[in-house]
Amino acid sequence: MPLHSKFYEIGQKKLYKNIHLNSKYHIMIPPSSDLDGSEYKGKGNRWRAHKNILNDFTKKYTIISLCSFYTNMIEKKMNRYQHIHHLSIEDIDHSNYARHLNFWDRKGVPEIFRKTFEYFENIHYVSFAISNNQFEKINKDNFHDVINGIDFNISILPEFYDYVLFLEKDDHGSFDFLYNNLKSLKFEFRPIHNFVKKYSCEKDLFKSIKLFNKINLFKNLEELHLGFEVLIDLTDPVLIEKLNKINCKLKKLDLLFWGKIKFVEDIYLEKQTSSIKPKPKKWLFTLDNFFDTKEITSLALNIFNKMFDKEYFIYEKFEFKEILINANLSKLRNLVLSSQFLDLKSIDVSKLHKLIICTDVANDNFVNEIAKLYFKNPTLRLSWWPRFMNSHAFNIFAKTDNIQLSTPDYFQIISCQWPSYFFRSNIISIENEEYTSQNQSLIDDKQNSKSLDILLKNNYSIQELVGMDLFVITCIDESVLKVLKRYEPTW
Repeated sequence: MPLHSKFYEIGQKKLYKNIHLNSKYHIMIPPSSDLDGSEYKGKGNRWRAHKNILNDFTKKYTIISLCSFYTNMIEKKMNRYQHIHHLSIEDIDHSNYARHLNFWDRKGVPEIFRKTFEYFENIHYVSFAISNNQFEKINKDNFHDVINGIDFNISILPEFYDYVLFLEKDDHGSFDFLYNNLKSLKFEFRPIHNFVKKYSCEKDLFKSIKLFNKINLFKNLEELHLGFEVLIDLTDPVLIEKLNKINCKLKKLDLLFWGKIKFVEDIYLEKQTSSIKPKPKKWLFTLDNFFDTKEITSLALNIFNKMFDKEYFIYEKFEFKEILINANLSKLRNLVLSSQFLDLKSIDVSKLHKLIICTDVANDNFVNEIAKLYFKNPTLRLSWWPRFMNSHAFNIFAKTDNIQLSTPDYFQIISCQWPSYFFRSNIISIENEEYTSQNQSLIDDKQNSKSLDILLKNNYSIQELVGMDLFVITCIDESVLKVLKRYEPTW
């Protein structure tokens, strides 16, 4: 926009108001040889956010690569006095380094952060993807006093305070500021060791239970990202009884959990002691019992059940309806469902604005079922992504956010990031079975039945998924990997 344009000032205000910095640097080109599970070594062109992706996030935020932002800043091409309401910084290695330092060996703010805070005079607040963050600084008298107080606090064992960016330099001993101001919390519920065994609440989980029950201390918490480590059994009544309900008025809730775990030793014992086939385990960790859901507008449910130690445990079948039972989600607008297979049973999409689905496998039956959701909500924004990323809690939370901001909003078009060769056609013709069954005279008259042709639109290549950190070879289903090898010419 020309500097002499009368719209220049208006345009600059809009561009600077909300800025999101992505930290994706390269498209990682796979080697020409067959996939062998090794890490990609080659580098291609730098990955760039697509300019034509329109959704709620891209309409609000100016998306810039961290590299371009830093270059323009040090070359003084950016207006340092322009008001920035929110500077959102994606998960980057610059903040990860701090977790390896102990409390007394902190080395201050990383260079990229320090230069940013020194350069810009008027930032409302800054947030970091992997951090427990989103502190508003508007009530501070002097912005530079706040910036000078930024520091990392790292604890020896995983707690709330890992990845915390503190704004009160002289008061590390008190967490009152944190409890009164924190808006977004990421917490991984995990044992104190990494052994593959059945966990004891008293010996292995006592620390996480204690921290979980402290979440209610965060008075203004709006977003909770809660991950349960593998083998945490949410069908165990002993564990469930020790967890308090979280009464924070959450607007966004992201959950990662594993399926109904059953240990092989327990199965063997049941067979030895009873001739009656045991009943399936009951899921006990429900939204209704553990969260105040009335204000939630955004919900993500990530369920994993990958078998990696079959000699020790198996997973029984889990369905999303088991965790959603009786939940009051009257304000829910955006829903993310991430699972091995498609699971839309009892999912009410009638009032949703956007539904993002992530699965380990894809086929024509799944895509037909997804397309039929348009009969229940014609204005629904639908997206379907392959789940090629790993299952670490913090990793998933960051990737889920990135998927949402990278997903375009279409009308009666499925934004499908599965390659087209997984389906017979990119046009899905569907008929409303409920409409036909309710009109008995029309059962055999397909010309009168309600039908739709839905387009599958792909926005990202496999190479771009790699560049977006959404592709890890070791996490891909074997049947899917065979198809990828057959159709991707560079492999």
